Amino acid sequence: MLLPNMSNASKDEKKSYCNYVWGQALENLKAFIEPGQFDDWFVNISCLQLKDGTLFLSVPNNFTRDWIINNFFILIKKELYNIDPKIKKISLITEDKKNSNKKDEKKWCALPVFSKLNPKYIFRKFFICHENMMAYTISNNMQEEISENQHHNIFYFHADVGMGKTHLLQSIAASLKSRVENHIVEYLSAEKFMYNFIHAVKNNLLFELREKNTKVDTYIIDDFHFICGKESTQKEFSFIINSLIELGKTVIIASTISPYLLELNDQRTKSLLISSNVIHIKELGDESRLQLLEFFNKDNTISFNKDILKLLANKVESNVRELEAAIKNLTTYLTISCKEPTVDNICKYIEHHIKSSVRKISFSDIITAVTKFYRISKQDMLSKKRSQKIVLARVITATLAKDITPMTLKNIGMKLGDRNHATILYYIRKFSILQSNDAEFIKDINILKNSLKL
Repeated sequence: MLLPNMSNASKDEKKSYCNYVWGQALENLKAFIEPGQFDDWFVNISCLQLKDGTLFLSVPNNFTRDWIINNFFILIKKELYNIDPKIKKISLITEDKKNSNKKDEKKWCALPVFSKLNPKYIFRKFFICHENMMAYTISNNMQEEISENQHHNIFYFHADVGMGKTHLLQSIAASLKSRVENHIVEYLSAEKFMYNFIHAVKNNLLFELREKNTKVDTYIIDDFHFICGKESTQKEFSFIINSLIELGKTVIIASTISPYLLELNDQRTKSLLISSNVIHIKELGDESRLQLLEFFNKDNTISFNKDILKLLANKVESNVRELEAAIKNLTTYLTISCKEPTVDNICKYIEHHIKSSVRKISFSDIITAVTKFYRISKQDMLSKKRSQKIVLARVITATLAKDITPMTLKNIGMKLGDRNHATILYYIRKFSILQSNDAEFIKDINILKNSLKL
């Protein structure tokens, strides 16, 4: 649907193309973003117009706008550029809600406190392998244990992104809702928790929000690591979890971080999480990746033989979600191109369309990501300028290069504007200090690291 010359296109054609570009970007983003996060942050974003290389998007409020910029901006920009390289900028426009009814804002019934469950996330559709067997067994038995009141109060699941945490948590919620009578179970993402809290504080509804949270029998919260580093929401979560435990309720948490590594100010809450039933889902091994692809292949419109699945398993070594995306994208490619699923055709597809998850990151990759993130030029990065932003960018570039690449400190200094060994050591120490004391800095580093992995 690409239009060769948008300047000559009609208004309707421009709008249609704008919607097409954003629709394609959303489909691509689903492969990298947790379904719960996607539903919370992306379903209410719409495309306004594409003008002079800038895509204008409408977002519901400032909170959503800030969250998108801080957590997903680089990823969105990359996907849009892959679809149309002429798109150089993204502008997020906040909807005008000045005329909204204040009374309606104060009704929590008009603003769902908890997230919706995805009907696809049930135990029957969960792939079971050696690495997640314990997590699956504990989750599946939870309904029976809770109904008989023979369970731990806190369950803490942790694993890397895309390893099935959300699927398990929503399966637990769906199972409890359907099988345990008079039992109130609710699921929500960390982003939804923070949104609820900010809305409650602004509208003087904190008491009402706490009442809704503490009436739940089984309280399930996903992506808990996003709450860490935000003092006010941390305090509110500590209040909620301690209230629920004192009332004998069940709390189920999922995170990408082990409870031992959580940055929580409230040591009582951290101690509760460390002493909880901690369940770790390991990275998938070679055999499990192949079994997972065979699992997805059962319901696929094109049936691939084992040799083809082995090729995919060897190429995509990251997580469950990316393996599922790989087999879906391959199916789409073969269907659209009318090609047969031969090993030869699959090899060509892999060569051109699938990047190896074991990717070597170069110094050039790092400096490109950092300069884009901080909106400075490479010339400024390598110059003698010493503004706060530029120095911070050098600190991050030097440390990431040391951690990710095989370069020596001397080589990093030469690449970073011919700086000496002592300067690079100073940058690394500065990075360590910032990482220990600045939650916003940690968040920026995680965004940068994620952008380098894509």
